[in-house]
Amino acid sequence: MTLHIREATETQDLLLMESLERQIWGYSDDAVVGKEMLIALRFEGACVALAWDDDTPIGLVMSFPTRDAHTQHSHMAGVLPAYQGKGVAYQLKQFQKAWSLERGITRIVWTYDPLRAVNAYFNIAKLGATCCRYLPHFYGEMGGINAGAASDRILAEWDLLEPEGKAVQLEPHIPSVNTLEDGLMVNANFTLEQPQLYFELPQNYSTLLEQDPAKAIVWRERSRPAFLHYLEQYRIVGFRREGGNAYLLERE
Repeated sequence: MTLHIREATETQDLLLMESLERQIWGYSDDAVVGKEMLIALRFEGACVALAWDDDTPIGLVMSFPTRDAHTQHSHMAGVLPAYQGKGVAYQLKQFQKAWSLERGITRIVWTYDPLRAVNAYFNIAKLGATCCRYLPHFYGEMGGINAGAASDRILAEWDLLEPEGKAVQLEPHIPSVNTLEDGLMVNANFTLEQPQLYFELPQNYSTLLEQDPAKAIVWRERSRPAFLHYLEQYRIVGFRREGGNAYLLERE
């Protein structure tokens, strides 16, 4: 792979982004961020970029300005399935970070599905984002890879001036908010007040949503009140893989 990343400045680049959105997320035409909107966003200060393998577009990233001049909202960052796990997503975020810092932007926020451990690991353990806001059914009904369950999201906050990476190890003395049996969340404890807590996640929520939507819905419905309760007083500051996927929550 010969990877290079550059801003999408030409109309043809933006049409390629539309195609990538369909391939990466299974979006229908009415869900795609089209070239006209991308042109308008770029005009107003959005970061719009494509990743290439030689002459083949393989990934994209797009963030736009917010009410805070020092913050951008990253709406899309994705890589074609055949190129996932090869470091392309990380390089896209590094491009976005460098682009932002050059313009005095020191913070990037975005939403993601809190139950998708792959995304959580990337956002928190690799990039070093933290989270303290849960957004129930944020996008309403969705299609593509998100079809089948409510579109609950969590807000990731990436301080570009802080060191990257918040992977943590299993610490037996830290209690877990929720209990799992056979990979399914069965209950949550709403009375914990320790300085640090774990929040256990599914092994692979994406596969569960595709192969057993009923169990995916159970995960969503049982985890939502626990997230809402604890993120009022705690912030997600780390991600654990050892002993099962889990967030590390720390009292604010």
